[in-house]
Amino acid sequence: MMRPSPRGGPNGFIVSGSPMTYRIVYNEILAPRAAVRPRRTVSTEEFATEHQALGRARELLETGEHHGIAVRDHRGNELCGVRLQLRLGGFAGE
Repeated sequence: MMRPSPRGGPNGFIVSGSPMTYRIVYNEILAPRAAVRPRRTVSTEEFATEHQALGRARELLETGEHHGIAVRDHRGNELCGVRLQLRLGGFAGE
């Protein structure tokens, strides 16, 4: 349930008593050692605002070193793949 709150997120709402958060989940491919398959690790980062999360997602995409980037909101909605790229197309960054 959403309700206005003076201590809420950037739009003034909190959900179920906790501020809204955004999480980025992505795969990192570590450089392989001689004749060893590259290892993949999953990393996550949390942000207080959608703007911060989308900015970080853009950074990760631009480096080209990360794969499987997804941005999830507090409700579990997820942007990834083409949908994330389309969303970032209209995102000016800073």
